[in-house]
Amino acid sequence: MEPMTSFPVEAFAGKSVFNHQLIIYREGVRLGEWSQDEVRKLYGEGLVSLSDYYWRQGMKEWAPLQSLLTPLPKQNIFSKHD
Repeated sequence: MEPMTSFPVEAFAGKSVFNHQLIIYREGVRLGEWSQDEVRKLYGEGLVSLSDYYWRQGMKEWAPLQSLLTPLPKQNIFSKHD
């Protein structure tokens, strides 16, 4: 699947993008540019998804966030409280 056909990696070549910044896209729409720690926080808050794609300077192609982040554990809202 080529999610970024209208925004190839080459579009960012030579741009002022810090190595630690991740550019996040969902369905061809740029969500923003954040540090990896910020992206983890956004994921924890449900604002980015493992199916979103990211790129940072030095990468040859886009990659799904699931290759960078660990899935959150499922919470059982029906667990018994002792």
